[in-house]
Amino acid sequence: MGFCASHSATMKILRTAVLIVILGHTLAWGQTGYYGEADPSEPRVQWDYNVLGAPPHGPFRLEVYYKIFNDGLTYRKVDGQYVAEYVVEIIVYRNGDQIAGTTFDEQYVVESFPRTLSQTDFLLNQINVPLGASGKYELKLRLRDSKSNQVSETKRKFKITGKTKPWSMSQIEFCRRIEKAKDTSQFMKQGLTVIPSVSRSYGNESELKCPIYAEIYGSPEHADTPLRLAISISNQFSDKSVDTSFDLISRGALTPFVEYLNIEDFAPGRYTVEFKLFVDGKSKPDVDYEEWFDIGWSLATLIRTDFEGAVHQLKYVASDREKDSLLRTPESGRAEVWKAFWERRDPTPGTPLNEFREEYYRRIRYSNVNFSVSLRPGWRTDRGMTYIRYGEPDEVERHPFDLDGYPYNAPWIVWRYFSRNLQFVFVDRRGSGDYDLQHPFDGQVWRRY
Repeated sequence: MGFCASHSATMKILRTAVLIVILGHTLAWGQTGYYGEADPSEPRVQWDYNVLGAPPHGPFRLEVYYKIFNDGLTYRKVDGQYVAEYVVEIIVYRNGDQIAGTTFDEQYVVESFPRTLSQTDFLLNQINVPLGASGKYELKLRLRDSKSNQVSETKRKFKITGKTKPWSMSQIEFCRRIEKAKDTSQFMKQGLTVIPSVSRSYGNESELKCPIYAEIYGSPEHADTPLRLAISISNQFSDKSVDTSFDLISRGALTPFVEYLNIEDFAPGRYTVEFKLFVDGKSKPDVDYEEWFDIGWSLATLIRTDFEGAVHQLKYVASDREKDSLLRTPESGRAEVWKAFWERRDPTPGTPLNEFREEYYRRIRYSNVNFSVSLRPGWRTDRGMTYIRYGEPDEVERHPFDLDGYPYNAPWIVWRYFSRNLQFVFVDRRGSGDYDLQHPFDGQVWRRY
């Protein structure tokens, strides 16, 4: 079985690589099941948010961040420039009742037609919404392209705890850049311009530091109190963690916290970050919660942090001889041989994008999110192997409750690929969520008869 690169498959890969739609990073990587290819006309937008608890906007302030890639909008030519128009709608529910609704009509202008097609250029914005009380909230975010009327929508739930403790803390904001404010903007707080990283994805050569911002809340009489913020970073597939702590002095009612986490040695993947706030030398934290961020895939990151692991991930497209040759390469020559490996598989040589490589790693990322079990990443599971080799099935048949039924006495799933006459059956015999591939392992339906 090989990773198919026929003309039809290549065209599907091209479409998929170009049209990956991320509707807020958390939502996109949290989906399960198969919903077909992304709608090519759907705006490509990422969302994130934060809740802060200081004036002047009231007891609490909801900050909504959105990022739209250029190729996710529809443009019209006006006076030699290209103009896109879109509408952002924010609806906030508290304890099930709508308490706020805000709509913004926006324009985005680019100077040339090629930039309208760019998959890397983007606009970034922030909208602030005052919230008056603690409680359970649901946030509905919607973006509509005014010209095509295509809509992207996502929902988030969050909780604001009332300030019953002497100390509290905002969520951590993962940032692209933090600097002293020179001009007034929607990104300004506490004399700083804080540019959010909406995707929370880092790892490029220019992103070896992860800027973070938070606010610690006390009261005026708490000024000059010693504080310590302990941070522990771990990967879900490793028992290793990076622990660090920062000492600071309370300013009283509000103490801003700015730091740059060193992520140079972090391999690609999702990381959990635990934050603990200790006040005045106490052993028990006043604040303890978790967030996440991603180290995105890049050639430089893989070679720098885990070259051996990167080679093992090629198992579905590389021969044993190729993998052995890569592993024997001295460190100084790894970048060159890695580049040559993927160039041999580029369906469109001479263009900036290697669609085959991008699709391969998209499938690995999808498998890691949806099929991982225990300490085993999804790309190493049977479902991950099948998904990486063949892509999304045309049909998924699920039997999640057939514990006492024919024929497996356990939950089972069938994946069908009609155009290839393939059918794969996976069974969760251990009840662990890890579905084992059943015979025939090559999926050939005719072998059943």
